[in-house]
Amino acid sequence: MKKLCIALLLPIVAVQLAAQAVVQPANPQAGAAIELRFDAKTSPLLQEKDVQLQVLGYSFKEGAFLDANLKKSGESWIATIPLSEKVLAITYALKAGERFDNNNGAGYFVQICDAKGNPLPESQVAKAILYRDLGGALELDRAPATALPWMEGGIQQQPELARKYLPSYINLILAAQRGEDGKTRVRALLEKTAADAAATETDLMTVMNAYQRLGDNDKANALKEKLRAQFPKGLQAKADQQQAISNEVDLAKREEMITKFAKDFPAQDEADKRGLDQLWTSLAQAHAEKKDWERMQRIARLLRNPAKASFLNNISWEMAEKGEDLNIAESYAAEAAMRAKQEIDTPSETRPAMQTQQDWLRMRRFSYGSYTDTYAYTLDKRGKTAEAIAQAKIAVEYTERENTEINERYCQYLERAQSTDLIPTLEDFISQGLSTKAMREQFLKTYGAANSSDRAQARLTELEQKADARALAELKSKMIDKPAPDFELLNLQGERVSLSSLKGKVVVADFWATWCGPCKASFPGMQQAVDQYKNNPQVAFVFINCWERGDDKAKLAGEFINSKNYNFNVLMDTEDKVVSAFGVSGIPTKFILDPNGRIRFKSVGYGGDPDALAKELSAMITLCK
Repeated sequence: MKKLCIALLLPIVAVQLAAQAVVQPANPQAGAAIELRFDAKTSPLLQEKDVQLQVLGYSFKEGAFLDANLKKSGESWIATIPLSEKVLAITYALKAGERFDNNNGAGYFVQICDAKGNPLPESQVAKAILYRDLGGALELDRAPATALPWMEGGIQQQPELARKYLPSYINLILAAQRGEDGKTRVRALLEKTAADAAATETDLMTVMNAYQRLGDNDKANALKEKLRAQFPKGLQAKADQQQAISNEVDLAKREEMITKFAKDFPAQDEADKRGLDQLWTSLAQAHAEKKDWERMQRIARLLRNPAKASFLNNISWEMAEKGEDLNIAESYAAEAAMRAKQEIDTPSETRPAMQTQQDWLRMRRFSYGSYTDTYAYTLDKRGKTAEAIAQAKIAVEYTERENTEINERYCQYLERAQSTDLIPTLEDFISQGLSTKAMREQFLKTYGAANSSDRAQARLTELEQKADARALAELKSKMIDKPAPDFELLNLQGERVSLSSLKGKVVVADFWATWCGPCKASFPGMQQAVDQYKNNPQVAFVFINCWERGDDKAKLAGEFINSKNYNFNVLMDTEDKVVSAFGVSGIPTKFILDPNGRIRFKSVGYGGDPDALAKELSAMITLCK
């Protein structure tokens, strides 16, 4: 037992290390070039081969990844970052693969200072926005209670910053101060802004949207009419035209309206261009649904290359799934893949500000892989199995083998072709943990036909054990160690459940809502995990309903749980205070806590495989013990 405990504790100790950089100059002024020097020995990424530095800067209303090259010098990593005059603050993290050294989620920050070395008030606001609004890019905790004092500190020194950063300020108050206290503060802020003679159209739009969010519809509608009258060619007029276009069912009229919209509101930036692409895409989709290919193609020609590739990929997949017009589906899928490949080789768009160069390339490669998978699917539907295999192999490569559905289809094509590559390919995917249940069943059938069912099962067990060992090692490297905020909530039976009452147990806390599709999709896998530990008094599951919509939240949650016969202990976070305290930014999010009430794992989203989810949770629970 002692050896096992040491083996489990070692990764935890490693993760607690953090490579806080020495910054020169320590208190940089606007436009400075700063040097970041890391002591490699203190980073949990010390043993990783490809360590990169990601630097996210913030200027007014814009976050952007900055160019940063990390160089090794002895036992140090060094990078020089030139900052423009507009940059107000930066946050940075080291990254290797999917692992971050980000100060255990708290983030590393550098603020711009005045001549005396004091952080600028606006730099404090920028720090809050980097952490709360943009910190997901570096996997920061994004706890609103952490960010609000930073923002308020800057606003207290320079009150006009409240209006300048109004959207972020409103969101932060409502996130950090749930309930009527936060709403009261925001309403006072909205009234003050609306009455300010210096308020811009953008400010008033922010106020109107906030009133709608608070349910103050009369005030929102009055402000909307004011905006229409005061700015006849402004943002509200633009939104009105977009809504009218979406509501128009006559396709010829809709085309005329989009053409007029493009003239009335010429695209000013990338967001405007994407919005126009979406309007044309919707129209092209409507023609495709009527199988009016000529009109569809004419509208599709108005799309920029990435948008057109995405559109053609989507409609070709739908056609292939239905088994309709397969020759047309194949041609569209081939064009989509070709256009996606062009975006890798010679991108037609500039890199999005909130993506690093490496992540942008990876995104384009994944798009090409996904579209090539669609092309392979259409080829297979037309009986062109050999061609489907060739394209599917490309799809697997460009998606880095991570998409198990693509892997599964590739193996299906290999089986149809009676390829000798099938068994070694399946063995590779299974041993790497990149298989689906269908692929494992396919292996048993195929391997068993050439050997025996007993030998096939033994070989599958051996491969799965390799995958489990690999997954366990990866999980160990991701272990964290943070105190979990205590809470006390009522469950659907009216019983009070507190985190402190569960001390001594491994606790799985799953944050969810009835409107959240991925949350509900994950529940069969969660039920498997609950059933696995139902007789284990050392493990507890709590399903914390949060961000629920509607007046009777408990009724909504209870009716859904009962309709599916889930035996979950559902706790109602009706005021969303617990989800805020845990710093959740998206659901489903699961936290796995050790018997001392400390967070050891955080898992966001759902991968789509209930068996894999249950197995991963079991491994996490074992490590937490």
